[in-house]
Amino acid sequence: MADISDADARPTVAFLQNALSDVHFPAGSRLTFEPGGQLELSSVPARTPDEVAQALRADVAVLRPALRAYGLDLRAEANDSGRAPRRVSNRPRYEAMQTWFEAGGWTTAREMMCNTASVQVNIGCGPDPVSTWRRVHALIPVLAGAFAASSAHGWASSRLRAWAGLDPSRTSSALSSGDPVADWAAYALAANTIAWRDANGEVRPADGAFSLAEWIAGAPCAPRPPTVADLDLHVSTLFPPVRLKGWLEIRVIDMLPDEWWPVPIAVTSSLLGTGSAGADNYTWLDAVAGLTWQDAGRQGLGLPALAEAADHAFALSEAILEGQGSQLTELVSRYRSRFIAPQLGVCASRSAVRA
Repeated sequence: MADISDADARPTVAFLQNALSDVHFPAGSRLTFEPGGQLELSSVPARTPDEVAQALRADVAVLRPALRAYGLDLRAEANDSGRAPRRVSNRPRYEAMQTWFEAGGWTTAREMMCNTASVQVNIGCGPDPVSTWRRVHALIPVLAGAFAASSAHGWASSRLRAWAGLDPSRTSSALSSGDPVADWAAYALAANTIAWRDANGEVRPADGAFSLAEWIAGAPCAPRPPTVADLDLHVSTLFPPVRLKGWLEIRVIDMLPDEWWPVPIAVTSSLLGTGSAGADNYTWLDAVAGLTWQDAGRQGLGLPALAEAADHAFALSEAILEGQGSQLTELVSRYRSRFIAPQLGVCASRSAVRA
């Protein structure tokens, strides 16, 4: 989001809410506002990636001119490197998060909150949640590397660099035993507590570092025993590469330019959607099993094993999408040819895999 007449200006959330209060989105997307004035457009649930892409395109087509009427330009950038990070939302939750992060010395917190944006793909857990949970984590370095689009500071994804500079108790992988419910409960209990709610329900930053488990056990620096409202708040401040919310929220994909943002939606949903597991045994992911989202964010497809895995993932995705009659197949193929194949040093085959 940028002011057309002043590149350094940053409209407040209050201004944006007022400017867009009468905007009606024909496809029903939900608009929310992030700490630095970023806009998050969330589509309604859909059965296919084509439906999601069509809905978001329709709603973006309404949003863009509405912003231009106020002299604002909607920009699809993973990391805004042109402006100093500044919070323009006065929501107590964001204020508490910034206060806690900065008190703990997590210096990239303001950049993460105010200057970064991503394509967050939500996928249902499917009929076999354990298998889906394990498979999505195996794909995380591939997705992070293939869609790293904010090169700066020696990282292929400077957005992921900002995340890597934060409290690892809430940004590391939640995968441990392989069972999603057990893993998520253990992760939430082990994560440091950022904030709590006072007697009036207001969000306050936590004083010091103590995990949720330590809070429950009576940590001396905790304000009082935790409540259900505190638990809900705590879970909302957990940011692993895959977040469990009754569905799987995938958080490692950089925001991409307008031409390309439907690609991660198509690739991710095709590789993780119902029926995709039978298309391939996914043993090709063994070659990148030791890589983390931080490794992928730092080096991207400069890692040969990751480039090879990404090429295989895209080939498989194309085959699945083609079998489903998806209109996004050709876009995925073009992304593969432009961004994946050059990293292999050869021209990728258009028909390497068939489901």
